[in-house]
Formats: sequence, C-alpha cells, structure tokens
Amino acid sequence: MAKRITEVTGLKALTRQQFAAAGTQFIIENTGIPISFGAAIGLGILVAVVITALTLAMFVAENLKNFGALKAIGVTNQQILVMVLSQAMLVGFIGYGIGIGGTAAFLYFGQADPSLRGFKALGEIVGGSALLVMAIVLGSAYASVRKVLKLDPAIVFRG
Repeated sequence: MAKRITEVTGLKALTRQQFAAAGTQFIIENTGIPISFGAAIGLGILVAVVITALTLAMFVAENLKNFGALKAIGVTNQQILVMVLSQAMLVGFIGYGIGIGGTAAFLYFGQADPSLRGFKALGEIVGGSALLVMAIVLGSAYASVRKVLKLDPAIVFRG
C-alpha cells in the first residue's frame, strides 16, 4: 500500500515499521540522546565498579587477620578464593534482584503514564545487565582477595 501511495502521489509513504525505523534513525543521527544515554550508562558502570571494588577491598582489609588465621589452620588459597567469590556472588545476586525488581515495579506501575509508554525491560537488557553485574562482582572480589592469597599466615601470631 505504501509503495502504491508513493507511486500515485509522488509523496513518501512508509509502513508502520519503516516509519518507526526512520524515527529511530533520525534520533540517532540528529540528536544528542544516544551520547547522553551512553554517558549516563558509562558513569553508572564506573560508579558500580568503584563502589563494589572499594567495599570488597574494605571487607578483606578488615578481616586480614581472620584470613591469616584460616590459612594458619590449613585453609588453602583456593578455598579462601571460593569462599570470598561465593560471598560476593551472593551479595551481587541479591543486589541485582533488588535492582531488577525495582525497575520492573517502576515500569509496571508507570505504564499508565503516557510519557513512560515506550520504556520496556527487554530480555537482552536484563540478561546483559546480569552478566555485567556478575563480571563486576567477580572482578572486584578477585582483585580484593589477591592480598589474602599472598598473605603469610604467621602475621596472626606477630601481633
């Protein structure tokens, strides 16, 4: 139908999908919205990495003597690593669940507002954010526990 309208009138006619794609392409090419969203997402990721890394580093630093005591009684580096990574993943999973739950609630209760009608929690975004959270948590946990892996168990007995 769109092709026939274009042929008969000489005006541009688009199908619903073509019109939506043209609108999206216009926004991408002619506005600062993609850059603004990208900057906000990048800043959010940076803050998440810094807060996660600092929190885990403080946990490890405050419990260095306890980790030394564990090593002194025979706990291996691998067991300590699994213990810290497990704890970090559990906390990350809980935090991710709260965040995704809050997002879902916001979208559900905001669906009556016309200005929020286009916002959706796509599976790709939910899954991608889960992978990103997992990578941040595991990377931060491993970086913070490295000090424990090099720790001499005798530090517990030195004072």
